[in-house]
Amino acid sequence: MILETEEVNHSCSKNKLPCPHILTKLLQRFTQQELADIYGVNEKTIRRKLKPSDKLKQKRGRKRKIRGKVRELLLAFTAYRSKDNILTQQEMVDRIQEEEKVIISQQTVSRFLIKWKRTYKKIHPRYKEQRISEVKQFEKSIRHLPLTQFSAIDECHFYLNESPRRGYAPIGQRAISPAPGSKGGSYSLIIWVKNRKEHSMVCWDLTNKPVNTQYFHDFLDKVKSLGEEEDYLIMDNVSFHRAPDKRKKLGLPSIEEQLLLKNSKPLPFPARSPMLNPVEPIINTVRHNIEKSRSWTFEKLKDSIDREMKKLNQEDLSKYFKKCLQDNLLNLINEVDGIIVIDLKDWEGIRRAITAIDEWAKKDTYIYDKCKEITNEFLSVMDKVEGQQEWKKTDI
Repeated sequence: MILETEEVNHSCSKNKLPCPHILTKLLQRFTQQELADIYGVNEKTIRRKLKPSDKLKQKRGRKRKIRGKVRELLLAFTAYRSKDNILTQQEMVDRIQEEEKVIISQQTVSRFLIKWKRTYKKIHPRYKEQRISEVKQFEKSIRHLPLTQFSAIDECHFYLNESPRRGYAPIGQRAISPAPGSKGGSYSLIIWVKNRKEHSMVCWDLTNKPVNTQYFHDFLDKVKSLGEEEDYLIMDNVSFHRAPDKRKKLGLPSIEEQLLLKNSKPLPFPARSPMLNPVEPIINTVRHNIEKSRSWTFEKLKDSIDREMKKLNQEDLSKYFKKCLQDNLLNLINEVDGIIVIDLKDWEGIRRAITAIDEWAKKDTYIYDKCKEITNEFLSVMDKVEGQQEWKKTDI
């Protein structure tokens, strides 16, 4: 009895429960409730100490609702070029409940997508008629040409009564702006731009007449000579751009003959590839500014376009040519070839991608061994490169 009391006093001095075998001896003289009172704990704590559980303890914090197959489904819904990337968050919730029998809320999905940096954005279409073989041939034809040897031409339409589509308003209220009830007259804007080192060259015309072969021929005649250096004209495959039979019928020279007088050549352009024409982003910028100006008469519309073109004449347009003829072109080819382009400054993104590859490769032992060698080597290089401002691509 004296020994047992000494053990109890010794344990209490440390303010923690003794090991299970000492507790078992003490239970010969005390009940579980008496031991709980002695140590200042709950009786349930004594029982847990006597019979420890083999289960893993839950991590601190809120238990995750999205894990396992539910997580894989949500990432598949919002993956790059996924067929299901048009689903709303509520539709994702319904699909998960139908396929996995798991009930989650739309707010939970929203928090998950924010955490994984998935956003709902404007869709950029990839036309089925687009032939990647033509895109690759186009890339080969311009690969070794400097950007200063390119010019581009395109057309767009404006309605007189166009108005801004977005604006600010207090939360809970609509953004209201005055706008005419009808679209108004339609006008065609044709733009030709030339990329130069010093400053750009822009030629344009606004008309309410139909843009056809004759009009296109007359517009090209207005364009000044492009200089001594040979130029390559980028234009899409609209029928009136080339129209050899129609030009012959009207007694006009072919597009090649007409451009030869200006020391220029037409480039074969891949079908259904507007993202490769540098005039497209220029038109988008002009259209956005025209809508804000509320040009509801022909005179105001023409004045607004004239102001935008004067700005373009003073602007360096090489960024548009680089974006379309280099970045967009290579990204388009890489998408079709299945090549993933990773930002080498996003270290965490690289490591997440490699972890995902490892998980996928575990399904096959041979593939897993090969992937492990590559990823380990790649990560070791990343650790050396990380933190350095300058490094060579040949290091990887």
